[in-house]
Amino acid sequence: MEENTFKRDVFVDFAQMLALLLGSVFVVYFTNPIVRDLFFIIPLALSIKSKKDYFWFAYFFILISAPASLFVNRTQEAYFRLPFYTVISGFSFTPMDLFLFISIFKAIRKKVKVKFLLNKPLEFFLFYMIIISIPVSFLLGTEIKPFINTMRSFFFYGIIFSYLRLINGKEEILKFGYLMIPPTILIVFDQLYVINMGSRFISMLDPSMLGVFVKNSISGDIRAVVQGILIVFYTLIFGFQISNNKKYEIFSGFSSIAIFLPIASFILSATRSWMTIGIVAIFGYIFLSKKGIKFAIQMGVVGAALVIAIFSSGFIEADFLNNIYARYSVIIDAASSGNVRDADTFSGRIDEDIPHVMKGFAYSPILGVGMSKYMRQFYSNDVGFINTLLIYGIIGFPVFLFFLFRYLFLLNKYRLKNEYDQTDKNIFISLILGFLGILAGYFFTWDFFSFYPEKVFFVSIIFATGDLVLELKDRKSIS
Repeated sequence: MEENTFKRDVFVDFAQMLALLLGSVFVVYFTNPIVRDLFFIIPLALSIKSKKDYFWFAYFFILISAPASLFVNRTQEAYFRLPFYTVISGFSFTPMDLFLFISIFKAIRKKVKVKFLLNKPLEFFLFYMIIISIPVSFLLGTEIKPFINTMRSFFFYGIIFSYLRLINGKEEILKFGYLMIPPTILIVFDQLYVINMGSRFISMLDPSMLGVFVKNSISGDIRAVVQGILIVFYTLIFGFQISNNKKYEIFSGFSSIAIFLPIASFILSATRSWMTIGIVAIFGYIFLSKKGIKFAIQMGVVGAALVIAIFSSGFIEADFLNNIYARYSVIIDAASSGNVRDADTFSGRIDEDIPHVMKGFAYSPILGVGMSKYMRQFYSNDVGFINTLLIYGIIGFPVFLFFLFRYLFLLNKYRLKNEYDQTDKNIFISLILGFLGILAGYFFTWDFFSFYPEKVFFVSIIFATGDLVLELKDRKSIS
């Protein structure tokens, strides 16, 4: 694809996505449920015939991730929400569920061979889950409807299959990434709004969201926690994909902005795990990329310019930075004293969350509790890998870890091969950094592999992208 054609397509995608998202916001927050339900049939219908599948993957990923708390209410009782379409008595489907079915249907019809080269370990783990975890779920006891709801989230791993077959080139991988930029800007705006106004921007559209925020456990002040964190994280990964790539940057230095925005968002959130993920990614890129030094200088210049602009405009007070520093300083103090319980929320995780999860683990330590009633009773989103031990047991946990580290090893193996161009290698590097960030969060607090549809969607895109770079090369060699 010609450079100018690619850039023109990106701006056309921006305009179309903006129009579609504004329409989505309008029907959810300013019309009645009948108009809303009819409206969301339109993008579903368009996605069936469209050849721009990356655009629809991006749109439904944005919807499911609820940027700046838009579309965050998912209960039947909520007035301002996405529609539920009742197809089978007692079971309803969201637009994202229906898009999953559409994408899999389209993928099955497309005549493309898929080998799952990078995902061989995933196939092995899925085998363990089907043969062991699901039967264990019923042996330990589970109700049908909660089990189906859990498995419904799991079925979003079907995105791996459909994304692999429907994306037609690495340019489309990058176009998908570009479509994460506008919602990331909205998310950062929402954080600045929280800092200055003391409430979420969504409260102007949905009064029930007024006063919904998180407080800093150190200072007691309001924290600008990221709403739509997986969009922001993907933007960081995407920034590395186009870093110093004149052909695919819409203008010189855009990649630095794409990387700095998520880092700024992590810092504004005062969330230690995400700030750590950002630091791991930045230093990882400097280490892995041949242009690491140039990248570090660019980031320093862009970061300094944006920080000066923000503080000189009065958008953020200096006291806010002190609150951020205070959240990190307790970690430093805890490390110095040798007692991690001194690190505010860590004590709660060590004394409450981990023992609570391990209590559930005791019901089936060898094979895990699967998706049984014990998973729902003892699961905690704040302790990452401990949940994997709970669900898959002593046997399944190392199988899962093998899958993750094997995936990283294979990504690095292909990154070092000369047969791939710089863009391919940048994509491999971005995925390595993404998974290093995922592991940093997973082993401390954030469970990326839980049964939440948006997390499964995100992880599926990451898995599929690595395979896709390899598949695309094979398709070219065959043709």
